Amino acid sequence: MRSILLALSVLAMMTSAIQAQSYHPAVYLYGGRGTLLTPTSYPKGIYRYDATGVMPTITKVCDLPPYSTKNNSLCMDYDNQNYLMCMNSTYVPTPWSNAVVRYDVTLQAWSTVAAWPATGSPYPGPNSYTSPTANVLVDQNGDYLFSVLKYDRKTSPTTIHQAFSAIYRYDRVTRTVSTILLESQMNPPNQSYFLHLSKDIDTGRVLIADYLSVSFPIKMRYPVWTLNPEDGYNHANVGIWNDGSVYGWKPVYKGINQNVLNGFLERPYYRARDWYQLPPGSAGMKTSPVSTTHFPPGSGAFFSGKFDLQTAAKPRFLLNGNGTQGAWLYHYDVAGGWTMNTYDTLMDSNTHPHFSVFYNSQFEFDGGRHIQTVAAGKNRWHIFVDIPHLPGKAYLMAAGISGVRPGVRLPDGRTLNLVLDHVTIATLHGGLPGIWSSGSGYLNARGEAKGLLDLSGLPLPQNGYGHPLWIAVVVLDLQAPGGVAYLPDTYVMRL
Repeated sequence: MRSILLALSVLAMMTSAIQAQSYHPAVYLYGGRGTLLTPTSYPKGIYRYDATGVMPTITKVCDLPPYSTKNNSLCMDYDNQNYLMCMNSTYVPTPWSNAVVRYDVTLQAWSTVAAWPATGSPYPGPNSYTSPTANVLVDQNGDYLFSVLKYDRKTSPTTIHQAFSAIYRYDRVTRTVSTILLESQMNPPNQSYFLHLSKDIDTGRVLIADYLSVSFPIKMRYPVWTLNPEDGYNHANVGIWNDGSVYGWKPVYKGINQNVLNGFLERPYYRARDWYQLPPGSAGMKTSPVSTTHFPPGSGAFFSGKFDLQTAAKPRFLLNGNGTQGAWLYHYDVAGGWTMNTYDTLMDSNTHPHFSVFYNSQFEFDGGRHIQTVAAGKNRWHIFVDIPHLPGKAYLMAAGISGVRPGVRLPDGRTLNLVLDHVTIATLHGGLPGIWSSGSGYLNARGEAKGLLDLSGLPLPQNGYGHPLWIAVVVLDLQAPGGVAYLPDTYVMRL
């Protein structure tokens, strides 16, 4: 792939270069708030902010399912078309109050993936509920993982609080929910709860941020656990990404955002004016002030956010926030020491004077799930490529087994986050027939393509090789800098 990229660079210098696209297209999904216990003066539903034209446009995509007061971590489904979201309303016993839901863009309708209606009397009286607590993670098979909290509050004769936490898996083929990890199965067993889930770019393991702070029998403050996809998330093989012996990744109000360039967990925190960093192992969290030129007036709470393309020459983090005067999307310059001097105004009191509070708990790149594997049988995966804004473009797809750093630096500063090795050469040049296919080499009219990884004919160990595989895609255009029109983020799975 390196030789091809260098050849493209030479060709590009002989043509009139166009502007490099370092980031996702500026089309973002945001919003999120319930429709029962919130006043009509709150913006309710999911909105789309599109800044790809001359002037930004804002459109309402959909309302939320009724009777929810909180909703967390909107994400694109495996197909990069539809949306997934966790919803919870701990106080209202309705079918939609505590559920993992899916929005079908074509049908313009919500459906339930899994639901736990609340029972008992509304808060602050006796209450009992089971609720998804954070985000949905689409795994390498195309199934859904999410954390769940079961809570019981009894007030007679005295107030007693009981909590129970688990990680669940939804199988899209059988449409069944199964438990893959209970808090009682941890060592030591804990009485805390699991929150945000992510995937480690360096291993392909699932990361679990734990809201645990104990001093007996060992000191643990917000550890981050791991599970292995290749063994079916066997709880006996739970691992530790950071042991929380100092101070791990406190998961409340923030997801797990990993900086591909160093492998650390990083993101802004505490009213967006600090940034946190956590390495794997036993070291604690590092906190530093964010250098800011200015924040918008009335800015206060902040919620979800994500790294933009981490192949960019100047990596950035986008964080949504809101206050009494508006909702904004803050731009953080990651390479420049986490400075924040730019923001987009999503809504404000001038354009929407009937809103008194601009709740904005969701953020996602619309159409931003560019690479996703989906199981097509035992030890067999389709590799879906979906880049809707570049239909008809040629692309290269290859894999490697040597990691993402240092990667391949392009002349314009962008980085292909893949270490080139013999597997890269074989997958790029058709050296693994029957095992690897990169697809047609051209995105179709919808910007889609499909490859295949088929290990079903190999004598695999029962629980797989236990080794990560990194998949990279390069979208080509000879008039783009270096001949590369677009560099999606590298995808990782485990074999």
